[in-house]
Amino acid sequence: MEERIARLEAHVEHIQSDMGDVKGQLVSMDGRLRGVENNLATLTERVAHLPSKGFIVSVVVAGLGLIITAIGFTEKIQTLFGQIP
Repeated sequence: MEERIARLEAHVEHIQSDMGDVKGQLVSMDGRLRGVENNLATLTERVAHLPSKGFIVSVVVAGLGLIITAIGFTEKIQTLFGQIP
């Protein structure tokens, strides 16, 4: 009986040691998760200030419109600046 109790006490000591290690790892993980939470908030704030898809499309279409208009009126523009008499 004494031998069984001695073995159980040895096992309990190992369990206590392992639980101490687990507790330390949990504290470390908690710190890292807090860092991830802060980084996610920063990323969300930065993404909120990016231009929308509609704005980008409208700027590209407006730019293409200006280029096409300039090509269409090339002769009149050159006459205006005095390059073609």
